[in-house]
Amino acid sequence: MIERISISALTSPYSGDQRCNAGFRDARRPAPAGRRGRPRSKGDPMCELPLATCPALWGPRGDPAAPRPRADMTCRLLVLRRDESGGFVIFGLFLFVAMLIVTGLAVDMMRTENTRSKLQNALDRAVIAAADLDQMLDPEAVVEDYMTKAGLASNLVSVSVTDTATSRIVSAEAKADVPMFFIRMVGIDRISAPAASVATEAISDLEVSLVVDVSGSMSGSKIAALQDAANSFATVLLETMGPERISINIVPYSTQVAAPAGLLDLMPGFARDHGRSNCISFDGADFGDVPFAGSADLAQAAHFDPFYSWGPLSNETRRAFVCNPQDWAELALMQNDLDDIEAFIGRLEAGGNTSIDVGLKWGAALLDPSMGPILSLHENGVSGLVNPVAAYDDPEADKIIVLMTDGMNTVEHRLRGIDMSALSDVYIDDSRNELWVREVDTFDADGDGRRSSDEWFNPRFRINNWANFWRRDTEWPYGSGRISENVRQLTYEELFSRVSVYYNAYYHHYIQEYRYDDWYDWYHGILDSSIGTTEKNARLSRICDETKEKGIRIFSVGFEVNDDAALVMADCASSDSHFYRVAGNDLITTFEQIARTITELRLTQ
Repeated sequence: MIERISISALTSPYSGDQRCNAGFRDARRPAPAGRRGRPRSKGDPMCELPLATCPALWGPRGDPAAPRPRADMTCRLLVLRRDESGGFVIFGLFLFVAMLIVTGLAVDMMRTENTRSKLQNALDRAVIAAADLDQMLDPEAVVEDYMTKAGLASNLVSVSVTDTATSRIVSAEAKADVPMFFIRMVGIDRISAPAASVATEAISDLEVSLVVDVSGSMSGSKIAALQDAANSFATVLLETMGPERISINIVPYSTQVAAPAGLLDLMPGFARDHGRSNCISFDGADFGDVPFAGSADLAQAAHFDPFYSWGPLSNETRRAFVCNPQDWAELALMQNDLDDIEAFIGRLEAGGNTSIDVGLKWGAALLDPSMGPILSLHENGVSGLVNPVAAYDDPEADKIIVLMTDGMNTVEHRLRGIDMSALSDVYIDDSRNELWVREVDTFDADGDGRRSSDEWFNPRFRINNWANFWRRDTEWPYGSGRISENVRQLTYEELFSRVSVYYNAYYHHYIQEYRYDDWYDWYHGILDSSIGTTEKNARLSRICDETKEKGIRIFSVGFEVNDDAALVMADCASSDSHFYRVAGNDLITTFEQIARTITELRLTQ
């Protein structure tokens, strides 16, 4: 399309459109005297000529008659006005300015946050130092001194100190006005960077359950490392807080947790079946709540050894009962004397399976307020007017559990189909400490309708290849008196307090006729091994969750554990920072670190 230009525009400093619209007359049609030219519109042919005719109208360059400079300038202005190329440059300039503002905003915000972070860190250090109850300086002066040395004294706004008999709370606020470099272009000259911090140190009562693994895998150097670590733990706590404000329960666990006999008898719902040991067989539902009070029936664990104890009775000097009857195996209650604690820990020995779930159940239950009257009655003979176990919402008491293991949960053996008070098929000669059983008459060879004969079998004689390991119900070869007059029948409780389940199955039954069925029936037939690793891990998870929900903090320690055990222990801890996976000599350091963490000053805001 050919552009057209007004002739009048060529002889005027104004553009053609401007000239026509302003009412200028065409140069070829001068207006009569006394009359003004009539306006012409853009559509008037007298106002438009081809733009290309601009140079031609005035002839070649150098013609003195042509007002060429003026005409050239007019044409150039007209061309520039109508030329649309380069229009995006203006948009680009606006976009560049916008990008400059956004980038500048980011830079200014980063500078502001850097200033705020520096201010906050200095303020945190200041209030922590000021809240320390051991320092004797004025807390407000301590904060001011810290800020001055950090070069931020002018930014300190206020300091507040609250002192009580057992605590100190220090709070402080600061503010810095950061000048802007870039976003001042949009009218923002400064941005305020505020900081605030509160620190509290309080001498609160501390209730701790130290739950430690003393299973068979802890034997040797491990149990020695545990004893050193536990002693260091107690030392740090007692020296830092003082004995009057701390109570430590020590809960050693293996297959079971042994409690003082008097404590169990005071617990509602506990049913005692025997006096040989003192453990509770928990059901799965018992791990759904922390206190024992939620259990309507607390069954006593049977007294038996489920493990492979070989050899004659005289050689079984060490037994592996599911509930250890030794005094050193019993848990220790509400200890605050370092000498007593060290003496107790020094007696610990390793043996048995691993029941982390049972250990934690006891550790948590001893921190539950419902145990207070029972503990008071057990320790002092009276229930007491003051509960020795603080309420969960007591602001002046902290409840802590330190749970330690060197492995995974293993099988918790129980007996099935056995009435422990019933008579067994084993007899004892108390004068010789010999155990006898009736000969097995599998096919009723004597026709009396019984599967036992009139002969007696002594496994001790059989094992040592002595003669006469079969004895008829006649005179003893060693003296007068009939066998039936010298022996008495044992109950299962008496039997399994003397021999293991395996010993009874093998020596009293299997080696009579070497029938595998006899051994299987008397071992696997009565030994319940269904509460294994999977079930116990599930129970542990439930009691961990219930304990944490009560507000009890759990520190868990995996001592030379594998990855699977580490996951279980980490899940039980109150947080990732409450789980410690350690090896070798690090156990002492870890226990000391936990003790310091428990007692250290904590930043509350």
